Amino acid sequence: MALSGLSGVTSVEFELKEQVFRVGLNEPIPEELIRRAVEAAGNFKLSSVSKIDRS
Repeated sequence: MALSGLSGVTSVEFELKEQVFRVGLNEPIPEELIRRAVEAAGNFKLSSVSKIDRS
């Protein structure tokens, strides 16, 4: 799974072992934190990633 374009991500939802987890903040989640979570979780399906629309 490619993890490019994570800058500005505020919400991540993923499914692991048939449970859905959602992590959301009012500010961008640090890219390194997302990368570490992905590495720690191993094999899971990323359902959605939300970004702040600054337009």
